[in-house]
Amino acid sequence: MKKYLLITIVFIVAFCISGYSQPANDNCVNAITLNVGNNVCNFSTYTNVGATASTPVPPAPGCGNYLGGDVWFKFTVPASGHVIIDTRTPSGGVQDLAMAIYSGTCSSLTLIECDDDDSDNGTYMPKIDRSGLTPGSTVYIRVWEYGNNDFGSFEICIFEPSGTGPCSNVTAMNCGAIQTATITTGLGEWNTPYCGTAATGKEKIFAYTPTETGATTLTVTSITASTNANIAYNTNCGTTGWTCIARTNATGTYGPFNLEAGITYYFIIDLEGIGTATREIQFYISCLESGGTYKHPTQGIQGTFNGACMVNTSSGTYTDDGGLSNPYSNNINSIYRTFCPDQPGKALQATIHSLNIELSTGCENDALIIRDGPTQGSPMLWGGCGNWNTDCPMTFKATNSSGCLTFTFWSNASVVTEGWNITLSTYDTTIAQTTNDCTSATAICGATNLSAASPGPGLTSTCGGCNLSENFSNWYLFEITESGKMALDIKPQKFFEDYDFALYKSDNCNALGDPVRCSYAMAPTYAYQILRQQTTHHVLLVFNLAPLTMKTIKVLLDTM
Repeated sequence: MKKYLLITIVFIVAFCISGYSQPANDNCVNAITLNVGNNVCNFSTYTNVGATASTPVPPAPGCGNYLGGDVWFKFTVPASGHVIIDTRTPSGGVQDLAMAIYSGTCSSLTLIECDDDDSDNGTYMPKIDRSGLTPGSTVYIRVWEYGNNDFGSFEICIFEPSGTGPCSNVTAMNCGAIQTATITTGLGEWNTPYCGTAATGKEKIFAYTPTETGATTLTVTSITASTNANIAYNTNCGTTGWTCIARTNATGTYGPFNLEAGITYYFIIDLEGIGTATREIQFYISCLESGGTYKHPTQGIQGTFNGACMVNTSSGTYTDDGGLSNPYSNNINSIYRTFCPDQPGKALQATIHSLNIELSTGCENDALIIRDGPTQGSPMLWGGCGNWNTDCPMTFKATNSSGCLTFTFWSNASVVTEGWNITLSTYDTTIAQTTNDCTSATAICGATNLSAASPGPGLTSTCGGCNLSENFSNWYLFEITESGKMALDIKPQKFFEDYDFALYKSDNCNALGDPVRCSYAMAPTYAYQILRQQTTHHVLLVFNLAPLTMKTIKVLLDTM
């Protein structure tokens, strides 16, 4: 029995030791090389699990309650001799780190600086901003947990600041990944009115480089109570040129805004007021849908029920927000999205391959609605809840003039199931979408009476800024030859008709950008300041929420 017990103990000890092997960079000689970024902080994730005290013993760091368990990194000092090393805590990671930097070699290190909690990314995370380093030399970074009693993952980055002010500390981000901006008390450096109101708090800037071109959105997932945040974006990091995305004190989805692949965009988070305590906002940039795979949105854009930009397509897979592997989310409030054909003489059809939604009386808890048209008010083709898998596949075809299908979904606060898997395709029809798009815009000049019919949103869809979606639209083109002010007035000849518009300043339909002015469910009149002296083309999109059947509007263009 004693021999058996001894064997058991030896086995357990061996198992425990093997389960906590040291990380590769446990000692200085195996330090992991970090690449120095250019003005952008690109965080990478590492761990201190299994870390031991360093051998040979380096000089004491002098801060951060070092009790062993360190890991090592190294970098080559850039030409300026100035670097910023920052850390942050990933979800479930270590929350209290310290770090020190050393010059020399691993056998003969010299302490340069130690820090415990200077980072803006957490109350107890370190950050070192150091200039005067020798260009081309190797500097070692030593990282440990305060007290050596918490182990897990952490993130670290290093970059050479080339900007000034808030632009000297920019955090890189990926789409779909939640970012946290922790804003400490105090006055900011710019005090710029990004969204109409001066934001006096400290600024935090993030950078994002999309891999695809298109319209996307920004979603705020949490924000400190009673905090107003100005959120804007720019292609340069500086005091001017920012385009407002939202001024908000609540969670929600904001945009859309158009981004071009390969260009780095800067996003500023600036809080109003200097604050009396640390404040926090969490957000993410939505990834562009690609490869013909589409998911149902969970929130409406800008507080509407429209959850996504309209998609013109001839094929694709459309699922609930959980995709093919996960259930849909709770608390989706009648959010809709629309798909339209991208070729003339075609209309959309949807084939349901599987559908399982919580069953309730009258489908009052959860339900999917399919509508025959491009709006949330289009006629209903089908609606239901429960398990329809034994009835699948089921196909529903658009028969309206636009050739579009709109899907609306709601869910309550409890019970979620698999959701749905729908294939989108087109079929030939004689009544489907025509080319009423920007490329076929009608030229207008002065006060003009226009009689026009619209079958729908056309074969391409514009989406961005204050224009969330086309419905039944017509395009017009006019040219400005003198600088000054222009009044744009759109008057329906029938009193109860509701028209909206978007005005684009561009001579290229493939590069419209966001509208310079638009009206969405507001009085359709604007005075627009013309800033350019040379000839300038403007494209006007007029649309409403019902089919245009030879309805008449009057467009008045008047320089003042």
